[in-house]
Parts: sequence; structure tokens; C-alpha cells
Amino acid sequence: MELKKPVYSKKEIAAHSLEYSGFVLYPEGVKWNDHKTRHFQVDFRKLFDTPYEFRLGIANEMYKKLTEQTIPEGYNLKIVSIPAAGTTITTDMSLVYGVPAARLRKEAFSYLEDAEKYGKNIKDTGTLAKHYEQRASAKGRTASRGKKDLFEEGSLQKGDALWFVDNVSSRNAKSKITACTLVRDDAPHKGLLEGEDYIIDGSAVIVSNSPNAQKVHEENNLKFAYLWTLPELVNEIMQSTKNIDRNTSSKGLQDKINDFNTLYPTIVDEIEELGWVRKT
Repeated sequence: MELKKPVYSKKEIAAHSLEYSGFVLYPEGVKWNDHKTRHFQVDFRKLFDTPYEFRLGIANEMYKKLTEQTIPEGYNLKIVSIPAAGTTITTDMSLVYGVPAARLRKEAFSYLEDAEKYGKNIKDTGTLAKHYEQRASAKGRTASRGKKDLFEEGSLQKGDALWFVDNVSSRNAKSKITACTLVRDDAPHKGLLEGEDYIIDGSAVIVSNSPNAQKVHEENNLKFAYLWTLPELVNEIMQSTKNIDRNTSSKGLQDKINDFNTLYPTIVDEIEELGWVRKT
């Protein structure tokens, strides 16, 4: 299906990612999930607030990446959004291209995060950790008065080849591995057997934040697709800032470009600390 209006190319998306907060700068620093402070963050979660050309451009580029994948015979692609970062991209791909889609509930992820948190607390005897693991499980959802289905929209069905869609992938690809755990726990309660009735094929993200993400996917027998590695995106942003007309751009964008240029050496150092090899 062809898009009715022009959308941004991959290069244009990178060029506008500063302007539309896909790449966010933090002059004072911000803590990442690994508890380390860095001065930037890749954040394409608020795509509904961005212009059509930018938002649908990302959906278009992600769709092209997925069409490059070889889906095993007997299965059909289904994209599954990881909450909440992958929701907009998944929705847009489904609406524009008609790709079968589903959306995982945030609650189950939160329960497993709580289980991990309490499991690491030496003062906890394991009771709370087990409680939250139970809340995240299919059995626990069925027994509760809350929302029972793992999927907020769509569902797991026979013949599905699942591809998880997310904003980024970190060093441990944690949200993707958690999604696998949740689906594998849920499937037997729907009478579905992995490898026969359905498969978990891979994950697709806008940016791979760490080179280790590829390794984690391979270790878990998952394919891995992405639009950029982190160094590639930062390099494209740097190149694009040189071509922006300061006379016609807004003050807000000019301020972001100034901050980017000031923080660039620090960002490069932090990218290297994430495991990427600096190009000489």
C-alpha cells in the first residue's frame, strides 16, 4: 500500500529527531534504566504529538525493515507493541499497511518489574517477589478480578509469527525478553503451543542503544531489526545540523542545535561507554 501523503525518509527522520524530541538532550544529565547518568536519551514514544510526515515516516521505514524479514513457512507476521513505547508505531503500521497487530498490557510488565525489585531486596523473604510474579502470570490474571487478557488489543492466534515493536533496545533487551516470558506463559492457557501453533520470531526497534542487544537476541533465538545503531543516529544528526538554515529555523530548534554541539563530545564518550567502538 502506498502512503497518500509524502512522508519523511530515513535521513529526514534523523535530521528532525532533535526538533521533535526523538533524540532528547539533558545538559544536567539524566539517569537511564542501568542507573548511570548520561546527557541524552533516544525517545520516540510521543509520536502522536509529531507531524504526520515524521510519524508516518517512521512507520514506513519500520514496515520496510519488517518486509525484509523472512517469515517461516506456515506462519504470518503479527506485530506486537511493547508498552508504551511501541504503541504508536504498531498502530500506524497496522492502520496504513494492514499488518495484523496486537498490544501487550503494561500491567504485566510492571508486575514482573516489581517481582525483580523485591527479589533483589535482601530484607524480603521472597513473599512479595512471588506475589508479583503470580500477578503477572496467566493463572494469576484469571484468578483476579482485574483485566484477564495479556493483550489489551488483538490477541495471540494460531499461525502467528510475532515481532515485538519497541522504541529502542538496551544492552540486555530486557523488555523484549520479558515480552517473550509473558507470551510463553500465556499461550498454553489459550491452547497454543510455541513452535507448532505460533512462533516468536524477532523484535524491531528504531534504535539499537547497545551492541550487546544483537548478542542477546541471538542467544534467545530472536531476529533483530533496527533503523539505526546509536552511533549511526548521532552521526546523522550531526551531519544534518550543519545544513539547517539558522535564519529560518525557530529559536527552539536553534537552542537544541547549540546544546547538541556543546554536548557532542560528552555524548560520543558516553556512546563509547555503552560498548560502541569509536570511529577514528
